[in-house]
Amino acid sequence: MGNSYSTHTGSGWWGKLPLVMCFRRRPQIVEVKLLKNLPFKLKFYITIIDIIGLLILFKSIDVFKIPNLGDFLFFLILAVLAESFKVDLPYGGGVTVGFAVVFASILLFGASAGAWIAAVGILLKDLHNFSSTPLYKRLFNAGMFAIMAGASGSVYKLLGGMPGHIELGQNLLPIAASILVYAFINITLLTVVMSIASGNRPVSIWVSNLKWATPHYLALGPLGILLGLSYTNFGYQGVVLLLIPILAARHSFKLYMEMRKVYLETIQALASAIEAKDPYTKGHSERVAQYAVKISREMGLPEDRVEIIQYAALLHDIGKIGISDRILNKPGSLSDIEFETIKSHPAIGSQIIRGVRFLEKASELVKHHHEKRNGTGYPDGLKQDQIPLGAEILSVADIFDALTSDRPYRKAWSIKEAVNQLKKEAKAQLNPNVVNALIRVLEKEGVV
Repeated sequence: MGNSYSTHTGSGWWGKLPLVMCFRRRPQIVEVKLLKNLPFKLKFYITIIDIIGLLILFKSIDVFKIPNLGDFLFFLILAVLAESFKVDLPYGGGVTVGFAVVFASILLFGASAGAWIAAVGILLKDLHNFSSTPLYKRLFNAGMFAIMAGASGSVYKLLGGMPGHIELGQNLLPIAASILVYAFINITLLTVVMSIASGNRPVSIWVSNLKWATPHYLALGPLGILLGLSYTNFGYQGVVLLLIPILAARHSFKLYMEMRKVYLETIQALASAIEAKDPYTKGHSERVAQYAVKISREMGLPEDRVEIIQYAALLHDIGKIGISDRILNKPGSLSDIEFETIKSHPAIGSQIIRGVRFLEKASELVKHHHEKRNGTGYPDGLKQDQIPLGAEILSVADIFDALTSDRPYRKAWSIKEAVNQLKKEAKAQLNPNVVNALIRVLEKEGVV
């Protein structure tokens, strides 16, 4: 596996490199097809990576003069196939076994061959649907992969590794260093491009990428060694036989990821069912989830926590399924008894989803998303740090979308009015750090 611009990233928006054009309440995703339409800093960075990658490939052109050119072409084809059979991740991108093939080629043929195999493998992936990815993205990936493989192969040789002679006892240090260099460069280059494209802090992006990408490299590095040893001892047949259990493992992982996708689709269907009771809240849960995810990432939360917060945001009003439509859609003020009934919906919602294992953590956020830092919230009257951070993020996202949406009893506020109201409530009721994170998100999107 290698992380690439169009595949392997954990952050979905980078897989498409969208520009987010955020109008009031409804963001529109516009995919950029041409390099000239990108921001200058992003164009400059992509161009630099392309140039460095091209120089590495030009310096490695002598690889085509080697006697075993047929073996090189075999691994080149293998790399193209490996990068083509990706498994999609829940938020865009995917994972492949491409790194195993590239690393095997580095061990067998050296840095020059590894650079060409890595670059061409990612450049030519998805040949049946080649035009689906803009050319500048493919060239960026090719340049990045050439840098990664070239540096990895150079470190392997510099520390005493000899291409074509895979001796684990003697070459353990060069092999380990080569894997780490490949992973470090991949994660770092992606972090920079993600940070430029999103405006988010590089540190939080780097940590997030490091957390999910490192286990894949640690798993696929030994697999690359096995591929190299199989080729050395058994030739093409050994490599082909080894690929059978790899494909079986890929199929199992693909089924797992599809199951996760079904989870999210089920949650979205539940949210839609809830909102069908009230035409004024149509799309509310989806928008709250979008704001909550953006706030969470702005605050540098790890992706596993962001995922839980997203689930909770989509289902934060599920408890209203037990509230009378007469109360929910009442145009005037609620009586004390009616308001007490409304206040029961967070606890009802939490109880509904608590029995679902993958929603257990989200249930606590649903229960406490109406708590206030001064203790005046419900259902438990929690104060300050007693309130889970995820619930405070939901609260800010929920209030902001409610203020900027039409309701039976009032028209939508402007974004400026809503922000001013959140600032006032941040003094006693809302977490000021969360409010400030939302304001930064809105400023980056150019709506305040």
